[in-house]
Amino acid sequence: MLYLAEKFPDEHLSTSPTPEARYEMHKWMSYLTGDVHPAFYPYFLPQRYIATEPQYHAIREAAYKQIDACFQLFDRHMSDRNYIVEERRTVLDPYLFVFCRWGKSLPKPFTDYPNLHRFMMQMADDEGVQRAMQAQSITL
Repeated sequence: MLYLAEKFPDEHLSTSPTPEARYEMHKWMSYLTGDVHPAFYPYFLPQRYIATEPQYHAIREAAYKQIDACFQLFDRHMSDRNYIVEERRTVLDPYLFVFCRWGKSLPKPFTDYPNLHRFMMQMADDEGVQRAMQAQSITL
């Protein structure tokens, strides 16, 4: 994603070039790729971690706790903003949107994360997101 942001600078999918903004971009990218995304693996694919189906529920519960912690952190972060970094859309925002969509299948209603829910609805209204979802036959 960082490659795409840099390859197509006219699309303005990266942050401003200040060290602080780039730090924020890399910090959140690392969190999304290193914590949030991997937290979903055991929830959706418990068979990757244990062969006995009776244990799947326990694995999903443990994964859900981690996902919930990630969503709570992002919900707090998004309390006074529309985008993850600065006040513009970057490559981070569609990435988080994917996880928000996945979060709709979790035990806790996604509306329990009001700031993330607002963010998800804002992203769902984005023309580019709508085209991508339509091209992939994905619904909100």
